[in-house]
Amino acid sequence: MEKKEYKCLYNHDMCSIASCITPSLDYEGEITREQVERFVYDIKDTDVDAFLCCPTMLRRALWYSEIDDHWKNEAESLEEPTFTHDWKYFEKIYYRFRNYMLKGGDPVRETYEACKQIGVDFFISYRMNDAHVLEQPSTPTIDSFWRDNPQYRIGDFAGSHPLVNNKKAALLQNYLLPEIRDHYYSLLEELVQLYDLDGIELDFMRSPCFFDPSFLTKGTQVMTEFVRSIRHMLNYYGKERGKYIHLCVRVPSTIDNCNKVGLDISQWDKEGLIDMVNISSDFHQTMELDIKGYRSALVNTKIFGEMQFAMASGITTEGFPLNRIVTENIYRTTAHSFLSQGVDGLSFFNFTFVRHHQFNEPRRSAYPGTEPPFEVLKGITSIKNLSNKDRHYFTRSGYGSLPAMNYAKVPLYIRDKNKYFKRATVRVECENTCRGIPVTVSLNGNILKEFESSGELFDPLTIEALPTIEKVRYFRLPLELINDDDDEYLFEISFNHLRKNIKIVGLEVALYK
Repeated sequence: MEKKEYKCLYNHDMCSIASCITPSLDYEGEITREQVERFVYDIKDTDVDAFLCCPTMLRRALWYSEIDDHWKNEAESLEEPTFTHDWKYFEKIYYRFRNYMLKGGDPVRETYEACKQIGVDFFISYRMNDAHVLEQPSTPTIDSFWRDNPQYRIGDFAGSHPLVNNKKAALLQNYLLPEIRDHYYSLLEELVQLYDLDGIELDFMRSPCFFDPSFLTKGTQVMTEFVRSIRHMLNYYGKERGKYIHLCVRVPSTIDNCNKVGLDISQWDKEGLIDMVNISSDFHQTMELDIKGYRSALVNTKIFGEMQFAMASGITTEGFPLNRIVTENIYRTTAHSFLSQGVDGLSFFNFTFVRHHQFNEPRRSAYPGTEPPFEVLKGITSIKNLSNKDRHYFTRSGYGSLPAMNYAKVPLYIRDKNKYFKRATVRVECENTCRGIPVTVSLNGNILKEFESSGELFDPLTIEALPTIEKVRYFRLPLELINDDDDEYLFEISFNHLRKNIKIVGLEVALYK
């Protein structure tokens, strides 16, 4: 059975069906099949060739499951709270979906059928330990199995988890227990039985914690055996159907972080258990994925570089969350960088969450959202198509070099020729006010000259979470420093103040055609 080669993966969080305003639906109307299908038809005639459907509403199944029979035996008896603006976001999602499903709606099947109509392959992307709202156990978006079995949770442990805070980790389910592995296996097998899938993605990023980290050796063996069991299951059903069913894994941004949480990607590759690795930065966009590390560690597995919809987060004066939205220039620049570094394909996560998705929340009315930049998905997997474009390189806190206090070394992979551009600018962003404080910025040892400017390097998609002028500094980048033979560039940022520390949180490079 022949494997297919994919170039563009597209994750679909089905919560967006209930929460996002689209041309098909506003908040005054109920969910319709047209609304469900829109999120598939949006990517018709783009480079997307694999649609990764997350079949849950956070932890709650959005198909008629025999394993979690919530929609048959429990949903109708729940009493809908009186509508107020103080309804929790998760309650709003749940009750909109409940109304749809109790009337016979079947969002996973309808999504599957829409994918087949437009000729895009259908994957299930399953969250292997979703932590959403577990601290509120009465929330209806939490599955019954988690709620009814507290004895299967990780619980408190000594030391610190490397990727998840301990409070959250204690609430997650413990993969050292066979009951947990059997439960997830059964859910995945049920989905394979229900739909003629082209593949499954095990989303280990929601959340990357599977056991008490003091049991790392045993836990690593257990996780490998679990992945092995899923591969065998897919082989069985694939043989029965006369097709190959692909297995993708969504994993942390570095091989080292995979190893820290018991995900032995190298072993999975050696055994031929996985076909695709989706390297993820979780929620915020970064160009600092460990593509080189994955490329050197994996022999048989295709590598995908993931891009997010948000570059950074902020908060309104009323305490409401905001996200700085990834622009078309940053998508294309990141795609060009990843492809130049040797990824086999690209991946998009939460692409549609630039739409308004906070319901009629009055504290959010000043931030209306926008339609996603679907045009960017056309031709984005072709380096040739991406070559003749402006560049906007961007890296942000949380992935390797940033944040940093007072001094930072920030590597960027820039595969561009200076002859294609007319000018270039570097912008440094700080968490606190940095105006008037002495700073030196250099590229590969060459000191850059500061200049006064204001605003964004390119037009933003929305005004959410943009930095204020007091938190940014601008520098001219001589084009001769962008050499044809170089790929890796090292920026150094140094603030010098005797009494005040400056936290560096972002670096941007703009190359203008």
